[in-house]
Amino acid sequence: MKVYRVETDEGLGPYADLYLGNILPFGSTYDQPGPSDDGILGHLWDSEHRFGFRSMEQLTAWFGDYAEQLHEVGLRIAVYEVNDRCRVVHGAKQLCFVRDEAKLLERKSLLEVA
Repeated sequence: MKVYRVETDEGLGPYADLYLGNILPFGSTYDQPGPSDDGILGHLWDSEHRFGFRSMEQLTAWFGDYAEQLHEVGLRIAVYEVNDRCRVVHGAKQLCFVRDEAKLLERKSLLEVA
């Protein structure tokens, strides 16, 4: 299964690793729910997990309106192949997975979804 994640080339994400409150809305919204509001219960994931999406469509629905701005600060789309060791937890609009166990397949520009 492929997972699509927005991150820097160093693997830093837009929420926990980088504070982008001037670009992204922070907090749970209908289109960008927090993990527990999206069905990802806290006891199912831990600090090893990183967040991503099961499809480019999900990623675009979440970040599409901000793609150009996120591209400008160095974020890209990372495509990972995940396996059972990645302990994927699915929500309705996002998922989380153990990135250190996943295989990076490619990086793409966020301008592809702008």
